Amino acid sequence: MEIIFKPFYSHFIYEYFYGKGSLIKCVAVLLGSVRRIFHLWPMLMCDVVFLHLEAVPFGWPLFEWLLFNVFRKPVIYDIDDMIHMANNRGRSGLYEIIRNRNKSKYIARRSQCIIVVTEELKKIYSQINSNITYIPPTIDVKKYLQKEYNIYGNTISKPVCIGWSGSKTTLQYFASIEPVLKRIHEKYKNDIKFQVIGDKSFKFNSLPVEAKDWKLETEVSDLQEFDIGLYPLPKNYWVLGKGGLKALQYMGVGVPVIATNVGMCSLFIKNGVNGFLADSFNEWEETLSGLIESPQLRESVGKAGRAMVVSHFSVEVHSKTYLDIFEKIQHEKVSQFCENK
Repeated sequence: MEIIFKPFYSHFIYEYFYGKGSLIKCVAVLLGSVRRIFHLWPMLMCDVVFLHLEAVPFGWPLFEWLLFNVFRKPVIYDIDDMIHMANNRGRSGLYEIIRNRNKSKYIARRSQCIIVVTEELKKIYSQINSNITYIPPTIDVKKYLQKEYNIYGNTISKPVCIGWSGSKTTLQYFASIEPVLKRIHEKYKNDIKFQVIGDKSFKFNSLPVEAKDWKLETEVSDLQEFDIGLYPLPKNYWVLGKGGLKALQYMGVGVPVIATNVGMCSLFIKNGVNGFLADSFNEWEETLSGLIESPQLRESVGKAGRAMVVSHFSVEVHSKTYLDIFEKIQHEKVSQFCENK
């Protein structure tokens, strides 16, 4: 099997898209759209198209229409977000019109099959297309190796690194627990440090933060520097489309995670066993304090989280399901060809 990967944004364009200014964003989207035009030829040559969310992140589904009606390619539609609904970020009505949230339903209706990462997404899209499969986010445990633990008695032998990793658009969720982090900083001073991966320009007004940009080459080693991984989320319906990948990445490298008790995290995190769930600022503070003061707790929970990822969320566990989907589509194509003959 040969796989051709064609993202909408190049790495260079992606950096500009998440920069400041509407003009820069418009130029980045325009460049991505031009790239998509040049992707039509390799799509024409493919037997199956695996489409993640949408071909172009705005407007009408022109590229998808070409796939379905002109190229007549079977499409596997991968959905890992509530793409059909607005995420209340103060967007204007004009933005929502241009964004065209109904596009996903059109693509889902015409796709050969759909893959979703949460049961809520399955419930929604199964009303449009019955050929739907739930596959949770997967971690390559051969790449995401467990971090090494260096524990010396019961003391904090170095500043405990409390980390968060994510996109620039989700930094607001990390910022939402700033009051908790401020109290933790006042309590432990130089025994702890905060680290952010995703935007090197990020700053808190009230406490120091070490921030760096996300890089594919250093992603795993950057995560392994964490002693505690944070995954705060808003408690709303939109979150039910999130598969909890960030928490799984922390757990994959053996870092104990604290996550908001919502959505998928509340299903795969066993509180106090392979991770921690928090419902309030007090719970965030109490859990952080316990992990900061106990290296043994960090190690035991981190290793339990790693074991859970290996057994339930690894590439090895779910690769056959993906391959079965591709093989089924290929078999249907051959059968259809024989019938037409």
